[in-house]
Amino acid sequence: MKNKINIGFIIVILMIGFVSCVVQGLNINYKRLDESEKRYFVSYNPVHLFQKVNNPDTLKIEQITSDTIKEILRRYPFVCYYSWIPYCSSSSCENLKFYSDLEDQYKKWDLHFLIVSETYDIEDIKHRVITSGFDKQLYVIEHNKEKYGENRNKVVTRFIKEINGTDQVYSYNFYYKSKLIYQGYECSEKVIDSLINSCIEK
Repeated sequence: MKNKINIGFIIVILMIGFVSCVVQGLNINYKRLDESEKRYFVSYNPVHLFQKVNNPDTLKIEQITSDTIKEILRRYPFVCYYSWIPYCSSSSCENLKFYSDLEDQYKKWDLHFLIVSETYDIEDIKHRVITSGFDKQLYVIEHNKEKYGENRNKVVTRFIKEINGTDQVYSYNFYYKSKLIYQGYECSEKVIDSLINSCIEK
């Protein structure tokens, strides 16, 4: 009987955790921010683009528009737009330093990662920055309720469509000379090497 109770208790806890994650993932959560939390989110500043400007004490997340991203893609030859989910527990979401390390590794090819949060979950964002040691500028989709709504999936889908012309949403979007050359859920040296080689051949 005691074992059954313990198993039941564990199942209930797991269900609560699952429901919590689902609820958290439904919206961009801008409305949940109080005034002290909103100060972390500021307007886009081109001076900070791809620069080491952040640390846990001075953290600012810049709100970015699809038009600004398209302009960035025209200016920089090799860019990966990473549609980032701060509360995601996979290593690709948690270890943001991985992307700045890749930038250093592929500096010769002028590779840049544009990391754009899908939500305004500031505590999760701060936690990822602190634990990963990421120090470059982070971005978030500019809040525009009239244009995008509040539902995370709809916001991201509409935003990506403005950039790519398609509503297919993937975590990683690689561009070469402003042209989309790869969409997928994998980002690795193998993927990047393959993309570089295909671009060189052209």
